[in-house]
Formats: sequence, structure tokens, C-alpha cells
Amino acid sequence: MRATSSIRPAAAILRSVPTARSTSPVPARTAALAVLEAAAELEPALAEAVAWYLLVPIAELDQLTAGELVAQGREAAVLAFLRAVIDGRRG
Repeated sequence: MRATSSIRPAAAILRSVPTARSTSPVPARTAALAVLEAAAELEPALAEAVAWYLLVPIAELDQLTAGELVAQGREAAVLAFLRAVIDGRRG
């Protein structure tokens, strides 16, 4: 049941992801989902992961949020950053 209830807010977030500016060959919604799934490895609470995605600037990535970076087509940089955190290579 819990997974089903968390899908609705996630779907609303994905519908709001901008697509016009993305230069990546990966559709922005797909990229946003990939980043949110990786973020969920660090923060399983969907609301917290979404808040991080939308609101928290990443110092190492030009002080942009994950959402801003995905909109620019830079999801690979966000995923690499998250992977480094997950693997313990960053704090």
C-alpha cells in the first residue's frame, strides 16, 4: 500500500519537470525519475527526496539543484554525484 501512495506525488513531480531546455538525449522525465530513484537510496522518504531534488543546491555542481541540472540535460553529473555519495567517496 505504501508504495502505491508514494507513486501519486512522484507522478505529479514528474509531470512538472521542464523539458524544453534539456539538451540530453534522455527525456527529462526519464532523467528526473532516474535521479529521484538514486536519491531514494540515500533518502527513502519520497517527500524528502523530492525536496532535495527541487530545493537543495549542490555545491560541487555550480550551486544548482538536481532539478535545475536535469532541466539542463546534466543528469549524468547528478547521478555521478549521488553514486559517489552512496559509495562513500563524498560526505
